[in-house]
Amino acid sequence: MHHLKRLRTVSLLTCLVGLAPVRGGQAAASPPGFRDWSQYDKVYGLYEKFYGLPGDQRSHFQFRLRASPDSKSIDLGRAILVIKAAGGDRQFGFSADGVMQFPRDQDLFASNPPILTSLSASEHLTFRPEVYVADFHGTSFGTDTLMAWIAQANACVRAYAGVFALLAPHVTAVEVSFASPSAVIRVSSTAGDAVIKADQAGIATVDTYATTYPKDARFELSEKPREIRPVIPASVEFHAKSDE
Repeated sequence: MHHLKRLRTVSLLTCLVGLAPVRGGQAAASPPGFRDWSQYDKVYGLYEKFYGLPGDQRSHFQFRLRASPDSKSIDLGRAILVIKAAGGDRQFGFSADGVMQFPRDQDLFASNPPILTSLSASEHLTFRPEVYVADFHGTSFGTDTLMAWIAQANACVRAYAGVFALLAPHVTAVEVSFASPSAVIRVSSTAGDAVIKADQAGIATVDTYATTYPKDARFELSEKPREIRPVIPASVEFHAKSDE
């Protein structure tokens, strides 16, 4: 029987993303070239660690799982996952930047069909859980908003940590991505001013671990951001038991 196994995470989350063996699944003929990968409820459960949080602990965010192949020879554009549902196969895959397009469906969760993959047994994917700000549309924010983002992102980390929540690492930075690598964030407060520059990828990193921002600090963005994302220090490698 196949299952998802937590092989690698970052920092203290090594022991925190436990995935139990799956129940017996429905028998289903695999399409040519496909093999068993997981039961539906195991992948669904990773999303529910976020969506199961109370609304006031995730109201700023949306959630996704981003895949990284363990080899440059793996083309995510050709990677296909197939849910062997009773009403017919449901196929999904990945966006151009590796985000898994998983269909969250209560009926599928109840019936728990197997998921097949077109990847071979030697092709592994590492998934990083990501939350990103969904309610920001301006070019400035204050320390209160920044801390609200951090608090909710940490709630997501604790949800993944489970009983080890007290040992879980905290989000230590917020990445603001811009279309231009020349973009900057100007931080102003009664304590003084600072400038956070974007790197060559257009990402400006707001440190929230080593830097304490005054309550009156304002973060002025030189242009509208493409995305704002707290960095969650965790990843999970998915593969079938028979791959070990």
